[in-house]
Amino acid sequence: AGQKIYEANCVTCHGPQGEGDGLAAAALDPQPASLADKAMMQDLSDGYLFWRVSEGGAMPPFNSAMLAWKGTLSEEEIWQVISYVRTFSEDQPEIQEDTEHHEDEAEHHEDEAEHQEDEAEHHEDGVEHHE
Repeated sequence: AGQKIYEANCVTCHGPQGEGDGLAAAALDPQPASLADKAMMQDLSDGYLFWRVSEGGAMPPFNSAMLAWKGTLSEEEIWQVISYVRTFSEDQPEIQEDTEHHEDEAEHHEDEAEHQEDEAEHHEDGVEHHE
């Protein structure tokens, strides 16, 4: 949910990876903050980010003129964006690779379940023949 909200409202200035390089960024003075700056983002609480997104304006540590989003986004949407933005500065494996791993794991478990069903049927057949 946070990604969709970010893409609809924030990507124009902050860019697709939160680096402050969106299409409108070059025309802005001051430039949009880089949300991918790991050192800076680690020092900022979620509460501060919520306040910052809600109120906008040029406030430390950002030298930016971001709009106030409190009239446009609900509190829940702002929290969802903050959660999504946090992923820009985290060290994570790519989501696609992780998804592929889980799909392979799911297929493996499906195969195991089918094998167990086949064994159960085989044992049932064997029991019936012994009666």
